[in-house]
Amino acid sequence: MPSSAVQTDEMQREFWLMRVSGDSIAVKVPVQLGLQNDSITEIISKTISTKDNIILQGAYGLADSTAVIFDK
Repeated sequence: MPSSAVQTDEMQREFWLMRVSGDSIAVKVPVQLGLQNDSITEIISKTISTKDNIILQGAYGLADSTAVIFDK
């Protein structure tokens, strides 16, 4: 996963991604991280799949259950 998609709290103890549910709702999905470098982060949680639509940029500060426009 691009590192820019991974969100965290101020203490960097909790990590999450924002998944687009349906076609317009951003949902916060807690994840566990694996290996990382400056641009890519391994997600070791089973809470997401390769078929999920993940917000890759611009999700910083986005609240759970926010309506979004998803450009396929």
